[in-house]
Amino acid sequence: MRGTIPWIIFFLMLPVLLSAQFRRQQPSAYSNYFGISGEFGVTSFFGDLDESAAKDDPWSNNLAWQFQVLKNFNSLFELTGRVSIGNISGHKNMSSSVLLSNRYFKTKFTEYTFDASINLLGFFTATNKIPVAIYGKIGIGLIDFKTKVYSGVNDSLISTHGYDEKATTEMVIPFGLRIMYHASKSVAFSFSTTSSRVNTDKLDNVANNNNSDYYNYLAVGIVYKFFHDTSLIRLFGKNARKSSSRSPGRSNPSRRR
Repeated sequence: MRGTIPWIIFFLMLPVLLSAQFRRQQPSAYSNYFGISGEFGVTSFFGDLDESAAKDDPWSNNLAWQFQVLKNFNSLFELTGRVSIGNISGHKNMSSSVLLSNRYFKTKFTEYTFDASINLLGFFTATNKIPVAIYGKIGIGLIDFKTKVYSGVNDSLISTHGYDEKATTEMVIPFGLRIMYHASKSVAFSFSTTSSRVNTDKLDNVANNNNSDYYNYLAVGIVYKFFHDTSLIRLFGKNARKSSSRSPGRSNPSRRR
């Protein structure tokens, strides 16, 4: 785990290190902007209790949403700060282990991550000229969670984790793909799939083999873009022209009269 962290940090800093190499691209509505984004979707679990979602209400037990703040660099790179809040559940009907048979769990979580993304289309075309982007992303962050495990036979509560004390906090490494369609200069729509590796085997409160648990998040969202670099340049350019026209070195025609 420790050996992977330096590579993750390097990948996260890659947009900043390389963005200067791509400044030759002309600014467009698809690049060099800040943005805020909201996403809504469903989760799925990969661990010990992972045959299906919790049986009573699979839809609501796996809902989640995200809020993101992002910075785009020349339509090729993005840095994103992300907060995710939602539910994860899983159900195991039959297993050779007594600890896993006929059990299901429900987890509530809050995740805080910092992601870096690379537009994969940049390897094939000038990304600032097309309204579609396909980003590969990886990140690092923390997840707070608390879990309840129930019997699949009579729905009785078997165990809890994080409810009697402070919620458990673990490191998480998200990675995935995001497709963006720029509908206008200010608005874009997104579709994303993100898998998160959680540094624990107790996301489902079952430590069966000490392997890391995973969960996936499939979502759609909308992005509001603002503060394009081109608009900032125009703003500062106007201010510079105004200040030069008011400088003491220039004569005032009214005074000569």
